[in-house]
Amino acid sequence: MALFPIEAACGSATLKSTDGGAQGGESGARGGATGSGGATGLGGAGGAAGGKGTAGTTGGAAGAAGHEGGGVDAGSDMGPVKQSNGHACSAGTDCSSNFCVQGVCCSSACTDTCYACTNALTGSSPDGTCAVVSSGLSDPASGCTAGTATSCGNTGHCDGKGACEKFGSSTVCQAASCGSSGFTSASTCSGKGNCSAGTTTDCKGFTCSATAGCATTCTADTDCSGGYCTSSMTCAATLSDGATCSKNSQCTHGNCISGICCATTCAGTCTTCATGLCKPVAAGGSSAGLCAVDSAACGHDGSCDGNGGCRYATTSVTCGSLSCGGGLLTPKGNCNGAGACAQAAASACTGNVVCASGTACKSATCAADTDCVSDFCLGGTCTSKYGNGTSCTATDHCSTGNCIDGVCCNTSCAGTCAYCGGIPSSNTPAGTCGTVTGTPKRGSCAGSGACQGSCNGTQASCVMPGSTVMCGGPTCSATTNMSSAASFCDGQGNCPAGTTNGCSPFLCGSTACLTTCSGTGAGQCASGAACISGTCQTCSSGLTACGTVCADETSDPNHCGSCTTACTGNTPLCVSKKCVQCSTLTDCQAGYFACTNNACICRQKTAKNLIQNAGFDSNVSGWTSEENMATWSGRDADGCPASGSITAPDGDTLVSCVQNVLPNTTYDFGYRYLQDQSGAIDCIVTWATDTACQGTLSRFFIQSGSGTGTWASAAGAATSDPGTMSAQILCGVAGNVSIDQVYLNTVISGF
Repeated sequence: MALFPIEAACGSATLKSTDGGAQGGESGARGGATGSGGATGLGGAGGAAGGKGTAGTTGGAAGAAGHEGGGVDAGSDMGPVKQSNGHACSAGTDCSSNFCVQGVCCSSACTDTCYACTNALTGSSPDGTCAVVSSGLSDPASGCTAGTATSCGNTGHCDGKGACEKFGSSTVCQAASCGSSGFTSASTCSGKGNCSAGTTTDCKGFTCSATAGCATTCTADTDCSGGYCTSSMTCAATLSDGATCSKNSQCTHGNCISGICCATTCAGTCTTCATGLCKPVAAGGSSAGLCAVDSAACGHDGSCDGNGGCRYATTSVTCGSLSCGGGLLTPKGNCNGAGACAQAAASACTGNVVCASGTACKSATCAADTDCVSDFCLGGTCTSKYGNGTSCTATDHCSTGNCIDGVCCNTSCAGTCAYCGGIPSSNTPAGTCGTVTGTPKRGSCAGSGACQGSCNGTQASCVMPGSTVMCGGPTCSATTNMSSAASFCDGQGNCPAGTTNGCSPFLCGSTACLTTCSGTGAGQCASGAACISGTCQTCSSGLTACGTVCADETSDPNHCGSCTTACTGNTPLCVSKKCVQCSTLTDCQAGYFACTNNACICRQKTAKNLIQNAGFDSNVSGWTSEENMATWSGRDADGCPASGSITAPDGDTLVSCVQNVLPNTTYDFGYRYLQDQSGAIDCIVTWATDTACQGTLSRFFIQSGSGTGTWASAAGAATSDPGTMSAQILCGVAGNVSIDQVYLNTVISGF
């Protein structure tokens, strides 16, 4: 069996050492230059030229000679070297000046405000020289705490002259404003800590704006303060009462009335402001058309009444008209000066006749009843009408106007049960309207049967049986599933049908709708209703009544597609009224790859995978073994219950011929395998020039690792030879081995 060794290139690292002698020599050079002994801890304060330095002691070791490490200059025991100004330090003891400021040795303590000892802060002086901090930079000693702009104090920076910078003239410390004195410009800082007051300007009647200052011209009255805008676009003072004006804004009191400034609005109809004061127009004076002339005879005449109102017609004006109506003659009258007409009372026409026209009475001799006001005409004379109980033939003969039942009656005696001809049983005389008992004397009462009316002796109309009188019993129709309540008289002689109600979700009982149910509700609940807790309940839209429940046949596994279908076994779920295996992958057992078309599916090969039966879902078709000992096994690489693998024993060889292989194309080949601890598997892919894998070309190998007892993967890639049409896969087995998810494709390294 072939084995394939793996080479690995490893790099090497070169380690470099440090020459302590060179370092010691350098330290010695510095020690020699200062004559103060070797520097502390620098790998040997002194040493022979070219040799490695020896450890020195603080200030006590001999310093090496300066350059080239020549002779040895003995150092003196004087302590650490002091640094000159400008060199880095961490404390004053590091410096010959004894001042360490901002991390460098300084010429002085340099503690004044806005002084520093580094070129980065001073700009013009070298490190180690105390000088003023450059303008715009912060004081290193934090002595220039920033104030607010309105205070005109410190800006928080130095001024470049050894002091804190103050807010300057470009800083506004008090905003511009408008007041009674005019416009005051914005106040600015002086640069010395003070707020310089702004300049105040008199706006001379023009408006003032805190942002724009005093206006200099006007286009509207609102542009003027306390005055008005003239035609020359200047502001002028308002005019006093009585002055000539053209608009309200010109007047002190804002009232320009008929071209005169007035103290008040003077809004009355008959008022004038000719002198600047509002007064009434004299009685009879002109209202300038403000008082309308009324169409009524005694209405307003269009002039003023002297009290600020419009005048009514005077008493010299006649009003009203000569009229006759209802047998009464009314003469003309005169206006009363208050808008009303005063007329004399009307008087009756002679002979108690009626009016001949709207202005005159008829002749005193009547020719018909219509000539008389209240009597009837008898022999040319208006005669008084008859009293009650007197026989009559016409209503105009009776004083009451009621000729009822052949006699003059005290009332119109209306009603089916009323009678005016005398009722002996109740001692009611003729001429007095009474009521009968039982059958009426005029016509008959409405209705029939139990609902027909009758007279009760106390009221003129028939008494009708009311809603307490039943005229029909309750019913319930199984055909329509509708119930009808008992019928009762309506008080009008009718027997209306009882109230009709649908029984749903219940069915009809003998005379009424059922109100309870039991069991599955059969014969008790209407279609579409279920018997739930003793009550028929209509199932919601989308649900079906199934005995004692309202079921969703689209998703209920106990009532899937119908009330009698339950989902069990391999199809335990209900989806769209069908029993299925799954709706999502989570419904499937472990090992399944996807839920497709409601079925649990094992991992499937990609479309580009050229291997036949690459996943061994149910058999080993497309594969042979030289020993004919290969079999299908239910051991799947993913553990999928619906798939498996091809299994071969020790010494067997698995073979498969792959079609449709392209020449000069890079292919990925791989598989998953499960082998015993001592097992092994090697696979060879051989390119062939025909479709039967006979004309072989080159080949490449894939070798798996040693067996681990768990599923593992092996993969590789190679480019097919020119003329390639197929590829033979040959896998040699050592130990008991299972193979699954074999692939040969051009897309990715995967099944």
